[in-house]
Amino acid sequence: MNERQRKFQSHYIVEFLSAISPEHSEENIRCVVAGLSDSKMDECSQIAFREMTTAGLEYAGRVCSQHGWFIDMGFPAAPAPQVAELYEQGNGDRADSLLIDYYRERYPSIRDALVNCYRERATLLNKGFHMHDNGEYDVSVPLLLIQADGICSSVFGREFFRVKGNGLAARKSVEQRTVDWIWNAAAEPFRTIVPIAAPRRTSKSLNRHLVLHGRSLDYGTEMNSLKAISLLAFLHGLDAYSRERRQAIQFNEPWPESEQTAV
Repeated sequence: MNERQRKFQSHYIVEFLSAISPEHSEENIRCVVAGLSDSKMDECSQIAFREMTTAGLEYAGRVCSQHGWFIDMGFPAAPAPQVAELYEQGNGDRADSLLIDYYRERYPSIRDALVNCYRERATLLNKGFHMHDNGEYDVSVPLLLIQADGICSSVFGREFFRVKGNGLAARKSVEQRTVDWIWNAAAEPFRTIVPIAAPRRTSKSLNRHLVLHGRSLDYGTEMNSLKAISLLAFLHGLDAYSRERRQAIQFNEPWPESEQTAV
């Protein structure tokens, strides 16, 4: 291992140990890490990367879903917690702007992937996307939310917009799947009561119940349509990733940590 690699891996280990062991000074932690052998350094850096990324993705998924956005599997892992922090710091407009830009750019590939993967829904999905393209968001939002419910039911056996206990009804099915650590972290929104799915009489944020029951009349915005698209991308991403992972295991293909740079 060259000096550059050791420095890079050392950074992850020190940051991780400083977070979980605040009683120890960073200087002492650096001294301990500096004495690690190359093989131990490599092992520890992988553990640190995994644990830090898991915590960050769970945090991002939990916070962003409370604001109606869902982090899809293509979202870069490092910026995801930073977007969530903007919400936590009261800078929601900036966070919304970043996610709007991201999903605007990702929209064509998301649209194509969904239509190609769920061919039995292609006609309805295309209608929803056509309405989005034409700026008819009062039509695209409910149509896309309905398809999200159907896709979740097909993939996880329960509709997405069904709450049970302190999470979504599909949570049990999600947690019964054994995929890998990054998939489990990305699935965090299932473990919370997301506002978009909660049964409510009134809400300032996008809420499926209020939209489909005609109680919300001001939901027809580009941002809400992109939020619905983010939900579709989130569900499809989990579905596609789990199928690809199972295939990789079946054929004994490697799944290198270094390639997992996105959610």
